[in-house]
Amino acid sequence: MTTTASDVALHGRHLNEVSASTVGEFTAAVGNSAVDKILLAAGTYELTSNVCDSYSAVCIDRALTIEAEVPGAVVLNAMGARRVFEIQSGGTAELIGLNITGGYASVQSARLLNPLRHFLQCPANRTHV
Repeated sequence: MTTTASDVALHGRHLNEVSASTVGEFTAAVGNSAVDKILLAAGTYELTSNVCDSYSAVCIDRALTIEAEVPGAVVLNAMGARRVFEIQSGGTAELIGLNITGGYASVQSARLLNPLRHFLQCPANRTHV
């Protein structure tokens, strides 16, 4: 994972940006509260673990931007076994240039029935994707 301090202001905040090219680097960056933006290298990221609870692969509890270095060349796949994202109270996510697929949620939860392409922004109180 490469860390670069950025003086680029986005929505009134300065970004602490990291690059990731593996699932481990990606999940570590998501878990690092100092990181505001994650740039993902092209590829498929198979999210095979539940991170924030027993049902979600990625848990976001702060303002975070996740962007593909090459738009459309990043796939986040939860393998049909969990939600891809959980946006918790106080969290906002800006998802740019990502293909999101393979999410699953029980009947009691919100479901994403089709993959998202180039999803731009999803501020929420608590949203599951």
